[in-house]
Amino acid sequence: MKTAIQKATTLFLLAALFALVPRPATAADGSLDTGFDPNANSTVFNTTVQADGKIIIGGNFTSVGGTTRNFMARLNSDGSLDTGFDPNANGIVYSTTVQAARW
Repeated sequence: MKTAIQKATTLFLLAALFALVPRPATAADGSLDTGFDPNANSTVFNTTVQADGKIIIGGNFTSVGGTTRNFMARLNSDGSLDTGFDPNANGIVYSTTVQAARW
């Protein structure tokens, strides 16, 4: 019989694994958004949506939309590159997250 802690740990691990599964961009009606293509030159491993609707992507790419972005970039909600964000990561980015505000 599992304890409450074991059950909670199992649920947490399942939720964490589900969060790692890539999901395609969808339109407001839930259909596939075929117009959303940030045009990264290699694999995008993850996406994280910020509260303002901008999207952080990480992966094994060195350009997005023809502009140099090493392994991490931020997109506007329409999929275009946010040119004001360039962290210039020095290695492949497998995971990203957004930190909640502390106020």
